Amino acid sequence: MFRRCLVAAVVLCWAFSSLPTVWASPSYTLTDLGALGGSSSAAFDVNASGQVVGYWNNGDSQRGFLYSNGAMMDLATLAGESYRYSNANAINDGGQVVGYAHLNARDYEYHAFLYSNGKMCDVGTLGGPTSVAYDINTLGQVAGVSQFDTTGSRHAFLYSNGCMTDLGTLGGTWGDARGINDQGQVVGYATTSSGAYHPFLYSNGHMTDLGTLGGAYGFAFSINVSGHVAGYAATSENVYHAFVCYQGTMTDLGVLPGTYSSSANDINASGQVVGRDYPQSDGSSPSHGFIYSNGTMSDLNAMIDPASEWIIESANSINDSGVIVGVAMNSAGQEHACLLTPVPEPSTLALLGVGAFGLFGYAWRRGKPSRRLLACAAIMVAGLSVAAAQAANVFDMGGTRNPTTGVWTGSASLEFVTVGDPGNAADPSTGYVYRRYGSVGYAYQIGKYDVTVGQYCQFLNAVAKSDTYALYHSDMARDYATLGIARSGSSGNYSYAVTGSYSQAANCPVFDVDWGDAARFCNWLQNGQPAGAQGPGTTETGAYTLNGAVADSALMAITRNAGATYVIPTEDEWYKAAFYKGGSANAGYWAYATQSNATPVNTLPDTGNHASFYDNYRTGTGTYTDTAHHLTPVGAFSQSPGPCGTFDMGGDVWQWSEGDVVGMYRILRGGSWWDNSDYLASSEWVWNGPNEIRAMAGFRVANLSVPEPDVMMTVLVGTVSLLGYAWRRRRMLGRG
Repeated sequence: MFRRCLVAAVVLCWAFSSLPTVWASPSYTLTDLGALGGSSSAAFDVNASGQVVGYWNNGDSQRGFLYSNGAMMDLATLAGESYRYSNANAINDGGQVVGYAHLNARDYEYHAFLYSNGKMCDVGTLGGPTSVAYDINTLGQVAGVSQFDTTGSRHAFLYSNGCMTDLGTLGGTWGDARGINDQGQVVGYATTSSGAYHPFLYSNGHMTDLGTLGGAYGFAFSINVSGHVAGYAATSENVYHAFVCYQGTMTDLGVLPGTYSSSANDINASGQVVGRDYPQSDGSSPSHGFIYSNGTMSDLNAMIDPASEWIIESANSINDSGVIVGVAMNSAGQEHACLLTPVPEPSTLALLGVGAFGLFGYAWRRGKPSRRLLACAAIMVAGLSVAAAQAANVFDMGGTRNPTTGVWTGSASLEFVTVGDPGNAADPSTGYVYRRYGSVGYAYQIGKYDVTVGQYCQFLNAVAKSDTYALYHSDMARDYATLGIARSGSSGNYSYAVTGSYSQAANCPVFDVDWGDAARFCNWLQNGQPAGAQGPGTTETGAYTLNGAVADSALMAITRNAGATYVIPTEDEWYKAAFYKGGSANAGYWAYATQSNATPVNTLPDTGNHASFYDNYRTGTGTYTDTAHHLTPVGAFSQSPGPCGTFDMGGDVWQWSEGDVVGMYRILRGGSWWDNSDYLASSEWVWNGPNEIRAMAGFRVANLSVPEPDVMMTVLVGTVSLLGYAWRRRRMLGRG
């Protein structure tokens, strides 16, 4: 019996150690958005804040809606509320909505509109009587289609700064723009000289034919920030399949098992695609919404409560948080706009606990419970110890920090704190009207501290014996007089060590790392901190697919992979963790990451609202916080945590984010020891090329797998209780 328990426990420990990659399929909660008292509705787009747009219909009229803060609002028409038709097609992160609306009672006269700050404005046309707006980016640029004369010919347009530009066609008489990204790239479909519809990409003033999957026709509907295009096209068998096209290569996404055709409607920054799958060629069965993620197309109907009365017919949009909107049909045959919100994945430890109870139950059933329960309990405790040991290395470097002084004994571990209150409102006081910061639609974790010199040194020793992608920079050894990282040996046998006279050198934030270095560190964490050459499975795949990307242009094209766990935070993830007060969706934001609206002081020891920066305004020392070392150890400002329990999100070193400036630069936030207090404020950020290093730039890691902190305690309490019960049984049987 003991051997059986031992084998089972070992198998369980091994199996559950791989769960973070195995349990990758999300599930969703479905919310019916209603129909404003009408008979039907449909949702077409969702922004980062969870605002949704679409249309509602009462049988006599159809009008656009905006769903926000749990309520659906009628957007009316360009002619007012008494007229019948409008449709809201897209919404950007600033809350601007585009679509089309009737100008008067004549059904054939409609124009594209831009709805902003409670007002619907007519975008106009290219000269003909009608136009439709289909998408809008964060810069307020609009893509759509318009008649350009009275013949009925339609051309794609780009509307920007009050001016509508005709994008033309692919040689035919028809063009239709359906999607636009923040780089101003436009996608849609247009006729060729032969009259066939082909998908196009419009970029830098030129329209490119993206081709098809072997058939005659194709259509593009969405483009993400890195230029991946989603749509559908005919195969050589003349069946339509969803596709993703990138840099001229079109990938067939296929169909759901046993179905006929598919179409892709949207693609987010992580490359997740949503759309519609058709079971039968004749339309005799309801279509099903799908999500394509990590190379697999999944039926969304299999990912909601099986007792649900709804059939998800179409998934029309997915935001970067994985929230999906579309159309669902209820048991009465009514079609309503629906919202699908991802449900967090089950915790590995919770499943391990289930396995533990299974083993205990098996031992009990086999008899002689005292000895066998005691043995199995001991084995499970050992199993938990093994699981905990697997998370060692940079996650557990053994150091402790004095909570009063902030001084470290030993090396700082890579710790995380939870950022809750999903779906919070963005900060209305910073950014631009089309881009506010801080709204995140999901719970996540972020590094309690910046990644340290000691942690990065361990990373180098694991993967940089032959430093293929230059994760080590010689400036790491010379930019600070009293601390750094030194490299010795030759390529193939490099080794790395923390150097300098400063006793806290290992616990200072790492510096001279570019954006690609930070992404590769995240990949290393995602892959379980392996030792080996830089390549797939160590640094080049995982949270990000880098595959040797080192140049600025190549690094700018990198996006977070679907299912990523350890990542560089987005601007919103970073901003929320630093400044959001928490507690409710309207809690508001601090001006500084020290839970204060007053300018911090730059001195140590810390008495509250202190940070590391250059004090040329004389709130503190009138110079640098630490004139000898410049950098201060992470957490040294022990009395100035951020609202989520982070430290040093203002000062010490600038921190990389996934933020993107016009496709050329990555964004850093937080200020540094070199900069004055202005740069610590929530309103400030800077940008660098992603291959550029700075002595004042480092990073912290976000963790998208939010743990359940009580699970370990629950399992341990259960284990101790069983041990106690087994001991009591032994005494009752006279074996104590």
